[in-house]
Amino acid sequence: MDPDLGSTQDLPPDTWRGGGQALVNIPIGDQFSAQLDLSGEFDFDNATNPATDDYAGQILGGAHLSYRDPNAFLLGGFAAVGEAFVDEPGVVSDKHETGWMVGGEGQYYLGNTTFYGQAGYFDTDGNDSETLVDAWFARGVIRHFFTPNAMLSGEVTYGQGTNNVGTPEDIAFAGWEVLYKRQIDSTHFAWFASYDGHYVKVNKNTVGSNDDRLYEHAFKVGLSFKFGANTLLEQDRYGATLDLPADPLRAAGYTVDVID
Repeated sequence: MDPDLGSTQDLPPDTWRGGGQALVNIPIGDQFSAQLDLSGEFDFDNATNPATDDYAGQILGGAHLSYRDPNAFLLGGFAAVGEAFVDEPGVVSDKHETGWMVGGEGQYYLGNTTFYGQAGYFDTDGNDSETLVDAWFARGVIRHFFTPNAMLSGEVTYGQGTNNVGTPEDIAFAGWEVLYKRQIDSTHFAWFASYDGHYVKVNKNTVGSNDDRLYEHAFKVGLSFKFGANTLLEQDRYGATLDLPADPLRAAGYTVDVID
């Protein structure tokens, strides 16, 4: 992970981050299904920063309900709740921010390519007056399967909200990812590698105040295991093919004094 707050603030240090995700698809009749999600990420090294608090990770859980024709499309909705964690220098009990989201989603299947879109609303409990509240977001994903067991995907998320200060400040956030995943022959294991980027901007709405911006770059490698489906493509069309957007909750964590 490589965060960048700009030249006017001290930079949080580079750090190692670990995480995981569990997805369970539950068929309801022939074409309806429910899916349960749980994901989390946490820094291994929450080194303190003299000028700012540091985003230290999140945990996010939720559910999807959808109607799917595996040969054509999927339509559904989702709801989720989670916690963003912030490591505050000199404080034993770290800060946290609870956030929730609801939205709609859909997929369109064209040969070996899946087009996936989500749009929704995100809010937090406002424990910290500077954190993200009252936000909308949209996310787009494209997955292409070169073979049933080799996939390349790309995605972009963008959203806008505000905060609870006396003069609300506009907050914009974005995320992007490129991921390659390949199933290991004769197993249900797959390895993956990805590059993720994240961006948050706070418009101070005050004459003479500079906007605050944060960029984060992360490189990931990992291993996954799936039940039921024999190939990655089969999982995409019949199994746990949905996930939850993590960038709104991450932006809520970043704006708890991380950019100030």
